[in-house]
Amino acid sequence: MAIVLGQVAWNMALKYARASELSLATAFSPLAAPMPPLAAAIFGDIPEMA
Repeated sequence: MAIVLGQVAWNMALKYARASELSLATAFSPLAAPMPPLAAAIFGDIPEMA
């Protein structure tokens, strides 16, 4: 659930962003990559292995 909400928020933010804001966001995207799995672990939202 945390991953889905994060992706929805990210996509909504990109929809209304200007070019300078998009440039800044892409500069920090490598730092943001580990955040969804970290949030999932904190909230206990780890999917089961099928």
